[in-house]
This record gives sequence, structure tokens and C-alpha cells, in this order.
Amino acid sequence: MIIPKFCVGLLFGTYHHSNTYHQIVPGQSLKVNSILVKYRIDPEEVLALVQPPNKKLGTAIAAQIDLDNVDNVHRMAALVGWPEARPNMQRIVDNAHIIRIYASSFKPEGVPAIKLWQDIRQRLYTLIIAHPASVAQNAFQSALVKQSIEQGVMTPETWYENEPEFEEKLRGNSRTRPLANQLLSGSRYRLVDYVWFTSTGEPPSKSWKHCI
Repeated sequence: MIIPKFCVGLLFGTYHHSNTYHQIVPGQSLKVNSILVKYRIDPEEVLALVQPPNKKLGTAIAAQIDLDNVDNVHRMAALVGWPEARPNMQRIVDNAHIIRIYASSFKPEGVPAIKLWQDIRQRLYTLIIAHPASVAQNAFQSALVKQSIEQGVMTPETWYENEPEFEEKLRGNSRTRPLANQLLSGSRYRLVDYVWFTSTGEPPSKSWKHCI
């Protein structure tokens, strides 16, 4: 995961282009850096957790087995009423420990629980993330963000604007207004069909024309 420079600035309190005190939400100061300082947590260590210096080793929250995703998947599964979610999460916790610099390791006894997490994730993503309504909404939001960048509504200097300010600017731009209005009236994007790709073991194609 590559973290943009301005996001790194959130950890160090220098996210604003002027590197001076600035409020994202009116009347509320940015507290990430001050909280890290209060509890003597090095921002560099937090950054290393999210963006590992050694990509092969990774960290507990940025690796092939991502404990942040493990937590999210099991919580979502528990909320939709899948009984295997809670005990499986406990089995993963019981068989996991942190090694080296924030990297996670699992006992052999935890392998079945890891495999069940992967199965739960696939079923959950199919049920929720791949749902036609979710696919359509994601496509709508992607198009809106893309247009906002192309039209200069969102820039590296203004990315931190709060939601009401951002939406107002979107509706004030003639090119982004049609999509921005759908934030109020409802998205008109609809999923037509899925496209499935199968791997042949060959290197990824560099051009779509080779996939036709």
C-alpha cells in the first residue's frame, strides 16, 4: 500500500499545504498527532505499520493475512447472523502472535480458522460487495470522484474539505453537477451484468485489445 504524501501529513500534523494549524471540521482541531504525542507513539512506527518498509514481511495490518480485514470480515459476518463468525475469530486470536517488527504469525492449529476466514470473506463479499446495488453505487462514486479530479474540484491542496463543502463545489461545477445532484436525488447507475475473467497462467495483458 502506497500512502499519499498528504495522508502521511495527517500523522505528523502537517497535512495542510501551508504546514500550519488548520481545521478540517470547523471548531474541531486535528487530533491525530497530538494523541500520538500524548501516548508517546512515534508517527513513523504507525506509518510503518500501514506502509511496511519490507513489503515481503508486511505487518499485522498490511500483509496477505491482514488482521484488520480478519476483524472486519468476522464482525460483518456476525452482524448478518452467521454463527461460525464469533468462535472462528476467537480461534484466530488464540493462535496468533506478533513477531519481529509488527509482523503476525500463527500456530499450525490456527490454519483451519484462517481458511474458514477466507471462505467467510468470499461468501460475504459475494453477498454484500458484489450485490448489484453495491456494484452500481461504487461505480457511481468512482465516476464522481474521477470527474471531481479532472475538473479540479478536488486537488492535493483541497482534498481535506468536509463533505458539505465538497458537495457544494461539485454542484457549483457545470461538468460535475449532473452526477452531484444524484447525491440528493439518488444514483441512476444500475448494474447491467458481471464480467468474469479466468487465468490461463500467462502474464497479465498490457492492453485490453489482447483480451477480446
